[in-house]
Amino acid sequence: MPNNEPSSGQRGKTLSRFKKWLREKYPHVYGFFFSKTPFYIHHFFGLLVSLGILGGFLALTVPLWKSWNSIPFLGVLIPTASTDYSESKAIADLRLHILYITGGIIAILTLLQTNWKNQGDRLKIDADIKKNEQDAEKNERDHIRQVHSERRSRYTKAIEQLANEKAAVRLGGIYTLVGLVDEWLADDTLDPEEQQKEGQVIINNLCSYVRSPFPLAAKINDLLTDSEPADYIGNFISDQATLRDEQEVRQTIFTEISLRVKKIGRSNDSPYGPWGTFNFTFQGSNIFYPLNNLHLINADFRDSIFWGNSKISFTQFYGYTDLQESTFQGSAFFSGVHFEKEARFNDSIFKGDVKFSGVTFSENAMFPGVHFHGRLEVFRSVFRRTTTFLGANFFKKSVFNEAIFIGRTTFSGTNYCELFMHEKTKFYSPTVFHKDCIFFNSIFEKNAIFNGTVFRRKSLFIKVKFESEPLFSKSQFNPLKRNKFTTQTHSKSKFIFGDPVTYNGCKYPKHDPIPIGAYLFDPESWNEKQQKYTNICNPMTSLDNSSDGEEDTSK
Repeated sequence: MPNNEPSSGQRGKTLSRFKKWLREKYPHVYGFFFSKTPFYIHHFFGLLVSLGILGGFLALTVPLWKSWNSIPFLGVLIPTASTDYSESKAIADLRLHILYITGGIIAILTLLQTNWKNQGDRLKIDADIKKNEQDAEKNERDHIRQVHSERRSRYTKAIEQLANEKAAVRLGGIYTLVGLVDEWLADDTLDPEEQQKEGQVIINNLCSYVRSPFPLAAKINDLLTDSEPADYIGNFISDQATLRDEQEVRQTIFTEISLRVKKIGRSNDSPYGPWGTFNFTFQGSNIFYPLNNLHLINADFRDSIFWGNSKISFTQFYGYTDLQESTFQGSAFFSGVHFEKEARFNDSIFKGDVKFSGVTFSENAMFPGVHFHGRLEVFRSVFRRTTTFLGANFFKKSVFNEAIFIGRTTFSGTNYCELFMHEKTKFYSPTVFHKDCIFFNSIFEKNAIFNGTVFRRKSLFIKVKFESEPLFSKSQFNPLKRNKFTTQTHSKSKFIFGDPVTYNGCKYPKHDPIPIGAYLFDPESWNEKQQKYTNICNPMTSLDNSSDGEEDTSK
């Protein structure tokens, strides 16, 4: 059934039209009922007195009226002579009715006045409530402004504390700044973008402090000794204390960042903590303290200098980690570290020994152009995606022990001045190696490609397991160095060897042949300009028959 009842909007329009009509036709009536202050309110006391006097007068003067029935309205109220009413009874009834009517009118006026007063009180209360709400909103805004102003005041004071000579004062400034970031993030009066903006400003200051220079870092090897070196320049005891204080201050920054980057519990869908959305730029920093047991995200350490022996143990690097063009002045130890995304070490310099122990690279591990001046040891580490040592330089022995390369691994253009060993190392994807290598008990799960590789010194493939045939096309071996190739008994593919060749009247290799498709090179035919050996031969020819300085292309 359709609903024929008028809506509240329709009723409101009808009432408005009625009020407009009444105001135009009968303005006095409209003013009596709908004006801001009606007529009966303006003259309320006079009306009551007048009505009371009039009603009393009429009631008292009823006996003086000569003819009841001559009065029109009394003819209705007073019984005729044919009724049983006596004259005194009729007068009493009429007087009573007059008093009733007068009292009724007075009661109506009183109700109207009371209603008007109540409406006025209600309007006043509503106005007071609205004013209180406005005052509360204003007070809230003033309070928020005061809180924000107080935070900025504390921020300014904390920044000043960071420049204080006393380490305790600097620590206080750091804790203040960290607390302010938490306060901005918890401020629900701001939208997330404003929270992020306010917090990032403070994060930038903390990172700026980490990037600030510290000259004593260059003396860390001397200052961490128990006794003062004979050639030390400066106040050894004072410099020691200053160095240790500054180490604590800067480590505190990383600790506080770590606590807030690490996710605690399952309060939200983000895999990181409340600080996981900030940018942390430590580019050009001087790192002279351990970075152990931390949680960092998108850490940017480009062009940084790591003084002394660098220790990074059991640290979780979320997001991308950038260590490009950094310099490690001493030994570098990476133990139990996890790189969640790509880790970049491009063109970095490691002046001391380097050890990756139990490290996991979940994404690409980039080492192109890296200089390893000390011994490199990779032990029980996992490289899950692409790993590249393109153009890297290994100046001392490099050892890969029980490493696992799941993605493609490239050693193209690398230089090895000493032995490069792989022990019990697994390769799960096509791998390209260039230059010297020693493989012992290694496992190649997929293609082992050594095409074009130059083995300048020993090339030992001992007890190697191949799941598919290894490729040595155009690889080059030194006939004056030992080359040995053996496979495990359960290897699916074995080495296929070419015939021995003659060099300086002797057949090479004397004991072990080289793989088919490989070449031997004359160690004395190195061309510095061309950066290659120019006198090479395949197993079917003799180096003695090759012309000096020219490559023998006979097959």
